[in-house]
Amino acid sequence: MGSSGLHGRFSRPIFWAAGLILLVAAFFFPAVRMPPSTASSGLGGSQSVDFSGWECAYLTPIFTLRLLQFTVDPHRFQQDAPVGAELPLLALSGWVNPLLLFYLLSCVVRKLLRFRSFIAGLIVLALVATWIFLAKEHFTLLLGHYLWVMGIFFTLAAPLLGRRPAGTDSGVDE
Repeated sequence: MGSSGLHGRFSRPIFWAAGLILLVAAFFFPAVRMPPSTASSGLGGSQSVDFSGWECAYLTPIFTLRLLQFTVDPHRFQQDAPVGAELPLLALSGWVNPLLLFYLLSCVVRKLLRFRSFIAGLIVLALVATWIFLAKEHFTLLLGHYLWVMGIFFTLAAPLLGRRPAGTDSGVDE
């Protein structure tokens, strides 16, 4: 067996474990800070508000429901709260963690293996939507957010470790 195959066998579980540890840890740390100008709209008065990772994970999926409500009845929804470009971004960001669970499932259930790359692409798309929203609204990224992203990176990268591009295996052990 070549050294890269052996290396991949040991590094995959390490990346999986590191990714999952970082993901779990991220939920217990402050993840983002909402600026006072946004917070004054009702959540925090004139002071900035910090949200922990678990609060973000709890709140963001709600925006998918809000987007669906808007799609069904846009006139009623606009009277309740104005809809801006941030609603679709927030709705997409709420899908990162559920998609990550599907990704993990696709790594262990053989029938779902062919969907793994597609799910990974959706996760990256949802992360980009998250960052666009956070930048647009001038949120400050905190430790929990960085741990969360690193955990996602390690989790997505783990299955790729130790793979050789097609046609590069000489069949001879090094």
